[in-house]
Amino acid sequence: MGFCDPLDVLILMDEAAFAGCLVAARLIGVIEADQTEDGKTVRNDRLIAVADKCHLFRDVRSLKELNENMVDEIEHFFVSYNEMKEKRFKPTGRHGPHRAEKLVKEAMKHFSRSGEGKALLDGAEQGAAKNDGRSQSASAKDNAPSGR
Repeated sequence: MGFCDPLDVLILMDEAAFAGCLVAARLIGVIEADQTEDGKTVRNDRLIAVADKCHLFRDVRSLKELNENMVDEIEHFFVSYNEMKEKRFKPTGRHGPHRAEKLVKEAMKHFSRSGEGKALLDGAEQGAAKNDGRSQSASAKDNAPSGR
């Protein structure tokens, strides 16, 4: 992975969801790919996961367990999506959950060493110190403006 942008995960699920929502999921594989923009090529893989609560794919544990036509369609989606943005997306391999998990761990290690990652981790440590180590959770309602 190029580690210059966030990891991309396509989650197979029973119902549609909006970008940015939190979905518990398990990795089933990765489509490794090269992406070219303005003459510069970088590795930009696509992780594939199944939502934990998904009934349709509940027994799928690996990318190879999906219908090959479905995986072809997923690859075609990424190729077409990038073409619309005047980028070239070239799949180079398909692999199972172990490879996907390895890529996530590598990205996490890289992120924790980056300036952005260090700042985020430092902020989390400071927040934990303020709370005397007690964990707290907040709902969206708790963070919403009161309107007063």
